[in-house]
Amino acid sequence: MKKWVLWFLFTVTILSGCQRAVKKNPNIEGYDRKLAVEYALKYSEHRNRNYPNMQLNCTNFVSQCLVAGGKKQDKGENPERGTRIRFDSDINRWYSKKKVWDSKRPADFYTSAAFVRTDAFFKYWTEVRGLELKKYKNTFAGRESLIKEAVPGDVFVFYDGEGQIIHFGLITAKEDNDLFYSANTKDRKNFSICNINSSYYPVYGVLFVK
Repeated sequence: MKKWVLWFLFTVTILSGCQRAVKKNPNIEGYDRKLAVEYALKYSEHRNRNYPNMQLNCTNFVSQCLVAGGKKQDKGENPERGTRIRFDSDINRWYSKKKVWDSKRPADFYTSAAFVRTDAFFKYWTEVRGLELKKYKNTFAGRESLIKEAVPGDVFVFYDGEGQIIHFGLITAKEDNDLFYSANTKDRKNFSICNINSSYYPVYGVLFVK
């Protein structure tokens, strides 16, 4: 076999290995921020029946906003009849499926942990989909930087005093000196970040969606 053929096969093998090292599910589908924001404003104060209604619904809500903005869901398991809500514990998958078997009975859902659970959502979008996170102190200077850098459609992250993520929202509006988010659980619609209590949330962050 000629040397150039051997070199070609060697190069293909190396490149294939490099491709396998790339993040499992990179952001290649695009993102329509306008559609994500419109969805957030529409469902910030009530629930979309096409998704399960969680008692702590903030992560579920933000996931829905990302879907509305064009983020593709992973393939996942189908709902089983009569189970109401089942959860997929695989944090490397992000999806929510609904099945209506009978119009007289409630729908069944199969939803991944990354779609509805705060820690799993954060791990998925930073490690699997590669979103950039930046933290800001809940101070005047921190807010100035945040307002300058974040835009509507990005994910707003709330940290407690121990540095744990406890809440998500979607940034839905921006002004020269203010930024606004919308969220579920404690429903908020275009709520100013200037009104976020620094005693409860001394640090917040942004996942820059691309």
